[in-house]
Amino acid sequence: MSQNSSQIHCQPKDCQEWRQIAMERGKDALALQRAARLTAAVYMAGYMLEAYLKACCAAKKSHYPTSGSEGHNLELLWNIAELHYPPNTDVQIQEFYLRRWSTDLRYCLPEKIGFSTQQAADMLAGANILATFIANGIKRTRRRC
Repeated sequence: MSQNSSQIHCQPKDCQEWRQIAMERGKDALALQRAARLTAAVYMAGYMLEAYLKACCAAKKSHYPTSGSEGHNLELLWNIAELHYPPNTDVQIQEFYLRRWSTDLRYCLPEKIGFSTQQAADMLAGANILATFIANGIKRTRRRC
């Protein structure tokens, strides 16, 4: 690429595109987990949840942030999507993804986070439970994507 080329900008335009992005990030998280790249897998799982939440917001025709720190704030997106906390999910996992997960994870070395293989597996399983809950919320809305 030349020095004058512009940055790549890919902004999903609707619920369906957000869902497709979410599924891709879920596959990425799984591949990273299989490669024992646990911090990266948990980081990517957060992006999967972000994309599912934005899909839910788009399905409900709610205004939601798409950039900046608010665009990555999973708790804010959860509230905009008007979701209730799902039963049968680990409260610590909900707390982690909705209140503690941050794009700053991309700067964390694995030893700073200290996820054991089992903890990371639990975090990723929990993220998938939350993703399924959000996806079911999209299906329940009258404005399906």
